[in-house]
Amino acid sequence: MGVAYQPDYETTWSATNYWAPEIIYDNGSYYPVYNAQSQTNNKLYLSVAYSTNPQGPFISPDGRRDADGNMLSKSKPLFDFTTDNPAIASLANSTTGLVRDQAIDASPFLDPVSGKKYMYFSYYNSYSEGSFVYGVEMKDWFTPDYSTLTMIAAPNYLSVTGYKNKTLKEKVTEGNVNEGPFMVYNDGKYYMTLSVFGYQDPNYHVVQAIGNSPLGEFTKVKDEDGGKVVSSDTVNWGHIVSAGHHCFIRCGEEMLIAYHTFKDRNSIANGRALAVDKIVWVENDEGQKVMHTNGPTWSVQPLPESVSGYKNIAPSATVTADKTDEYSDVALLTDEVIKYQEFDLVEEYTATEGTSTITLSWDDYKTVRGLMIYNSYDFDN
Repeated sequence: MGVAYQPDYETTWSATNYWAPEIIYDNGSYYPVYNAQSQTNNKLYLSVAYSTNPQGPFISPDGRRDADGNMLSKSKPLFDFTTDNPAIASLANSTTGLVRDQAIDASPFLDPVSGKKYMYFSYYNSYSEGSFVYGVEMKDWFTPDYSTLTMIAAPNYLSVTGYKNKTLKEKVTEGNVNEGPFMVYNDGKYYMTLSVFGYQDPNYHVVQAIGNSPLGEFTKVKDEDGGKVVSSDTVNWGHIVSAGHHCFIRCGEEMLIAYHTFKDRNSIANGRALAVDKIVWVENDEGQKVMHTNGPTWSVQPLPESVSGYKNIAPSATVTADKTDEYSDVALLTDEVIKYQEFDLVEEYTATEGTSTITLSWDDYKTVRGLMIYNSYDFDN
């Protein structure tokens, strides 16, 4: 469809580095939020365009007023999270006294419970402290309520409280990176999902934190409790390397995750590519519902039912197998949850040694377009 948004360099505030746009539809309009680098001070700011058509053309809200009555101009970014803004000068400081003034990876969120608007983004400075995820309530999509600016996630800590108190038991390894936020609401809980380790690192992957409200507090789910939403295995299976900065897509009743991976699957030297896989909600040993990705996948996968018109009918079958291991369960064959890596929470079906016959039967005739069989995550099995 061509370029979505390209402001005139001679009149706009931004010079280069247009990164990570995310779009939201609300009340008849589409709002892509993005970051770019300022022509005046080289800092990265957040801004937004709008259109009544998802194809655009998208335009700057130049000449409009925001919810506070301020006249908006394409000569400056809509949002100012630097310490030049007196509204956040005291809020933006960390406990170490370092000031964050670079903002990237904006993600808008419309709370289905309250109807309120929020925006999340990655916030960092030129020091070595790393990148943090912050959130702010929006009066409208042009106007942050700066008084609500809140730290949502701190790199290398399970919670913001753990970071502020330097709680060693909450320490985790994330390469000083918390970026690419995306909020999901499910069954009374808010899930802040974000990427760790940085986009050039083969270990770039998505984790999840759970909170009771859009601005938290959030606590990251530990890896052993299913905290990784999607992650590649750089040691045991190198066909796909890196799985980070993402969004979620709903196709009918199905939920998908779209994310970056290395284009040649081994190195970022040739750029990044887009990958898409299916999300399934599972319960961990702590009783928490967490997101599990059936992936990352390398082979062709079934399209969502709302796109193809076909669905997986295996779960509706009566399934039997003649050599099920005494510690396994035949229901694992058709539960639609697939184990891809050793650390995944989900279980695999196991049979005893030898040739096993698996039978799926229905009460009526079925038309089957294709049969897809998934191997064990462990190739030797």
